[in-house]
Amino acid sequence: TLFRSGMLGMGLTTSISYLAALFIMCLHFGKKDIIFRFSFKDININDLADILVIGAPPAVGSASTALRTIVHNHIMVGTSHSIDAVGAFGILNTVFTFTSCVLIGVGITTSMIAGMILGEKDRLSAKQLINTALKTAVIIGSGLCLSVFIFSEPLALLFGNEDGKLMVSLASKGLKIFSVSLILYGINSTFTNYLQGMRRTVLANIFSFLHTFLFLSLPAILLSRRLEENAVWLSFCIGETLTLLSFFILACTMRRGFASRTEDFLFLKEPFGEPEIEILNLTIKDQ
Repeated sequence: TLFRSGMLGMGLTTSISYLAALFIMCLHFGKKDIIFRFSFKDININDLADILVIGAPPAVGSASTALRTIVHNHIMVGTSHSIDAVGAFGILNTVFTFTSCVLIGVGITTSMIAGMILGEKDRLSAKQLINTALKTAVIIGSGLCLSVFIFSEPLALLFGNEDGKLMVSLASKGLKIFSVSLILYGINSTFTNYLQGMRRTVLANIFSFLHTFLFLSLPAILLSRRLEENAVWLSFCIGETLTLLSFFILACTMRRGFASRTEDFLFLKEPFGEPEIEILNLTIKDQ
């Protein structure tokens, strides 16, 4: 509204808004009665290294999302409805952003609580966390799925007009297909964040890459010649299914059998919690 300069205006507005947010946050450190104070004095290089390693999965996820968007955009440009398909894909990405943020919130909370459980080595709490987080993700994901599916056309119309009927039609169809993936997205996001909180950083990085890039890009590329823009819509459902299947395969591998219990999906480094206590008790009995 202020700059009216197209892409340049949007870029300037985005930068100014982030700088304004940073300035407002920094005002906190100017107060006298704050609990947390910012200081360079106690910064340790080893701590920074740990922060970078532990915080890597979200960075991998963001980079992978950017790469996936590039791949999907190239597919859309190559379709018979290229301009309208790219516009429809932009609508889907916007809807995905505001629907996934709630599920991402569940994942971030899971990661934070998992970090506390790791410190306590509490296996029972880990099981309760997985149960609660997955139930919450499924309930919220199901609600979002139904909402997007039912209101796909009104949502698409928010971003278009009479001159963009084809774009709105493509977006509406895409949103209906995409909505199914939201339930699985919540589950997969929860598992990935849980792995990060439990310091299974390598696994979290691998699944971030698979979940946000490879499993969504590869199906779209393979199906694009026959299905055109529909390949991109379907890739979200296929990608989420492949990610969940990968978690199941990992659980079966770690259990060395069919994974069917909550405990099989804790992905813990053993000994952890109860088994450690049981080993100690057996040792005492033997002595």
